[in-house]
Amino acid sequence: MGTLKLKALIFLILNCLISNAQHEIYGQKEVTEYSITSYSIAVSSFDEVEWRISPASSGLIIQGQSAPVIDIQWNDLTSSKDSGFCHVMAFVKVPNSEVTLNYLKKIRILEKKEDYLRSQQVNGRLSRQSKDGGRFYYSVICESSITKRSFQFIDSSLFSEKPLEVIWGIKNTADKKIITGKGRRMNVPLSPGKYEITLTHQFFTSSKSLMDTLNVFSAPTPSFVLSNQTPCIGSPMTFSNTSRGVEVTSECLFHFGDGAIFKLPPPQKVVYHSYSGNVSQGLVLLPYLELKDIYGCRFNSNERAISPQQNKFSFTNVTVKPALYTLKQVGDEIQLVCTMGGNNTPANPNAPYTYLWNNGQQEQVIKVNSSGYFSLVVTDKFGCKSPVLRAIVTEPFNKSLKPRIKGPTSITAGTKMRFEMDEKKECLYQWKFIYNGKEPTTTIPTNENFIIPEGWEKSKPGCLEVIGILLQKKDGKQVIQYSDTLRVTIY
Repeated sequence: MGTLKLKALIFLILNCLISNAQHEIYGQKEVTEYSITSYSIAVSSFDEVEWRISPASSGLIIQGQSAPVIDIQWNDLTSSKDSGFCHVMAFVKVPNSEVTLNYLKKIRILEKKEDYLRSQQVNGRLSRQSKDGGRFYYSVICESSITKRSFQFIDSSLFSEKPLEVIWGIKNTADKKIITGKGRRMNVPLSPGKYEITLTHQFFTSSKSLMDTLNVFSAPTPSFVLSNQTPCIGSPMTFSNTSRGVEVTSECLFHFGDGAIFKLPPPQKVVYHSYSGNVSQGLVLLPYLELKDIYGCRFNSNERAISPQQNKFSFTNVTVKPALYTLKQVGDEIQLVCTMGGNNTPANPNAPYTYLWNNGQQEQVIKVNSSGYFSLVVTDKFGCKSPVLRAIVTEPFNKSLKPRIKGPTSITAGTKMRFEMDEKKECLYQWKFIYNGKEPTTTIPTNENFIIPEGWEKSKPGCLEVIGILLQKKDGKQVIQYSDTLRVTIY
């Protein structure tokens, strides 16, 4: 019989040693005040665990749930203003025995650098604190309702004497209505407005009260508008923030529906976004706008359907004809025409189209009566743009058709000048003089093909640019046919 008792005792000691080797409290050794951290211990399914958290300054004992994991909200217990340390203890009872193993972890509580006194900007911050240990804070319970939010007021006071009763009073300063409650915690939905929060601790012979004010703001109403619900892939489109209540918004996020997110900085209202070629044709995307208010609650706008479209333009199904043309004579005219389809290539089916030439004209066909470089961009109904289409119009090879300026290329300051152009019938002549890059001096059109400019006798050394312009009357208007430039150096 004695041998059996000895074996049982040895088995119990070994079991305790094994359990002791397995059990250890896991969690952070340093935490920030007003934060929430988790601690756990590795136990078997047969072990019974009891947690206790003891602030070193007050000796307060708070028992946790009988589970291998516990969440600790440090602002319910202590802060670095008291001692800076707290002990987390786990008591593990060994099965089928009266042995209880004790484990302790010393936690250092670091001070939060931000000012929590009377702060009402972030979810769960301390709201009021007194020198004798009384204090409370609040957190916001976010709900889908945009008319009311639930506020949770929490008493985190550390008095040397336990109060007999904890009483809350929440007064609306507008209608003077008062909401009352008892206990260390109180949940109450509050409409927008200003409130006076009173916390009273009733002791055996005395009472202590704290008071603070709280402004509850209206929830923001997120909304946005789109420039196009069928945008062309690769072309930028605009998203405009039209939300109400943005003055109480701390964050604004555009979710474009393709995985991209843009944080809109205040006071910016518009953002541009282009959908990439990875988006399949006909795929419907659902962008939305997300707002986060100053309490940390998030509100989403309604989704807007967007169906990005593939660009149906190519280098072969849209052209300008003729691409190269030489004017035959003065007054010659050519039509530049934008042609859709061709060479067995189907045209872009997404009509109607808009046209924009580099000379400002917006028609499919334009008339040209002078040399130059002409380009065109076509846009379909989805905003998809064609490649840049080009056409070149040149002058006749016979240069004698173009009048040239004759005159000196260098003169002495104060000397009179004479300039002339080749004479052409039924034409008018106009002159421009640009001295040292200043605003040009322009003459009235005349029939004379020469000019002796006046007022240059007192000119100083510099650079003079002389432009001769040949005008011809067409459709009742004087149209520039040709021009020539001569640069004169004045010494």
